Amino acid sequence: MSTKILPLMAAVLLAACTQTTQQKPPATDNNVEDKREKLSPFTQKISEGIDFVALGTEPFWGLDIDFEKGMEFKTPDGKSFNAPPVMAKKGSEGVLIYESKTEDGSLKVTLKEEPCSDGMSDNKFDYSVMVAVNGTTFQGCGQPVGGSLGSYWTLQSMNGAPVEENIFLKGRVPVLQVNVKESRYAGSDGCNNILGKARIEGNKIELEPGISTMMACPGKAHEEYAEAFYSVTDYTIENGLLTLLAEGKPVLVYGL
Repeated sequence: MSTKILPLMAAVLLAACTQTTQQKPPATDNNVEDKREKLSPFTQKISEGIDFVALGTEPFWGLDIDFEKGMEFKTPDGKSFNAPPVMAKKGSEGVLIYESKTEDGSLKVTLKEEPCSDGMSDNKFDYSVMVAVNGTTFQGCGQPVGGSLGSYWTLQSMNGAPVEENIFLKGRVPVLQVNVKESRYAGSDGCNNILGKARIEGNKIELEPGISTMMACPGKAHEEYAEAFYSVTDYTIENGLLTLLAEGKPVLVYGL
């Protein structure tokens, strides 16, 4: 690869990492029970390692996303379109955009967090979904049903304390995505967008300092985050939470 291309690629990736991110409230027992009930129709998908499920009617279509392995779109005529995993770009109004190209064409998935109904059942979904396959657009609903390192994670607690928006610049709560196949991560530290290498073996993980934007930020929250972030040695994913640990101690907890 030409060395002239690398800075451009890095700039594009950093710009795509995140914009202002709203902090979600910590999970409670009631929230966990509600989530279990909502996910009950997707037990098979969860067992298959699927992270996000979407579907639509008129015409019927389906989309399964494993953020570490790829995306599979099932067309109304029964055919499948498979695309490799990609990191999300953050669009306007907080939408997440996953865009992948293959020899067979292009697949663009746009997710917007808002209540959605498929119009055919009593199921309620947390996302509206738009899928564009080789120029043809499909509308529907979607639901996170699992979580992997490649999911789009938003920080919920840091060093044991819940994260509040106002401790980061303009509500830029840290986010994280890890591309396991390419051994790299992207996200933000609550101030600047960051990008670097990720070494993963089993549940062991090491995040190396890489490149970042260079915005000056008030306060110390982003520095505390960076110190914790680059100290992690292990991770767990359970009940929709990604926990990064440093020598067995939880230091950063993210939610979907």
